[in-house]
Amino acid sequence: MPVVIKLKCRFRKHWKLRIHDLEEREPPHITIYGEGDKWRWNLRKKCFMDKKPPYNGVHKEIVDEIEDRWIELSYEWNQIHADNPVEINEIDLKEFFKSKKWDVEEELQKYNDLLKKNK
Repeated sequence: MPVVIKLKCRFRKHWKLRIHDLEEREPPHITIYGEGDKWRWNLRKKCFMDKKPPYNGVHKEIVDEIEDRWIELSYEWNQIHADNPVEINEIDLKEFFKSKKWDVEEELQKYNDLLKKNK
């Protein structure tokens, strides 16, 4: 099942972010759903992947939130697709864990074990 990531911005009622679990070796990405369309956002390149539909249909506020939450989104991708991970700086990852009030060393160990297991 896809992971649904709720937006925090004012468009959260009608727009959704998803990470699909059945991706076949595609570049790491999230899918943005809204206004009857969908767009893919490349987590490695931090840009839209497709020319159609035109990405100017995605509100800037949504793109800003995706950029602000890049570590969280990449972490979520890596939890599902550890065989095709997005590289996340360890310092940034630790800050993310702290912001969630998680045990930083324990979470980092679990995360690194997951990635090693799936190499």
